[in-house]
Amino acid sequence: MHEFKREGLIRAIAIRAPHEFATQWADESSPRGQQARRFLHLLHRCQPDLIAARHNLLSTAYQADETTVIDLARQRGIDLLIKQVLGQGLLIRHPRLPATASLFGAGDHRRQHNWFSPLGRRLIWDGLQPIRNRYGHTPAALANVALRFALTTAPTAVAMLGFRTASQITTIYPRPRPDTARSRRPGRDRRPNSHKP
Repeated sequence: MHEFKREGLIRAIAIRAPHEFATQWADESSPRGQQARRFLHLLHRCQPDLIAARHNLLSTAYQADETTVIDLARQRGIDLLIKQVLGQGLLIRHPRLPATASLFGAGDHRRQHNWFSPLGRRLIWDGLQPIRNRYGHTPAALANVALRFALTTAPTAVAMLGFRTASQITTIYPRPRPDTARSRRPGRDRRPNSHKP
């Protein structure tokens, strides 16, 4: 891969992080320890430019002394791409809306995941009630909270959001009002030159 990069065939090398990871786990003789060791080994072998990691309000809460993927990327100067910021829709989608056959194809893993079951979606939605009470109940308001959370905890990262339809984009990011979207006239906000008498 690095040879391809030197030849200009690719611009960057990326690696996907485990959904749950702390460097300290690599000392454990557990499944998560084995996964942590494998990731650290691949990180050393690949020397990537970028790490892609899942990070959202549903992510694992880590201990203060644990080194997460976000910490590791910062320590090693590796760029970070955050994915699933909206929890694959769980953080903004009301559980009464259909979320099985109409959304997920036959091979989609979400059909089997407990989070996407009616009970799982209801528990997540109920748990988010204090956030909705404080910041708003619309998909746009909830998406804003989710983005702010992700980029506050990883301020140098890039957040990637996925959409299935064009209507989801306008629902989550409504068009700005005409009075806030007007372009400024040239020089309108210019400060006067301090050197002029």
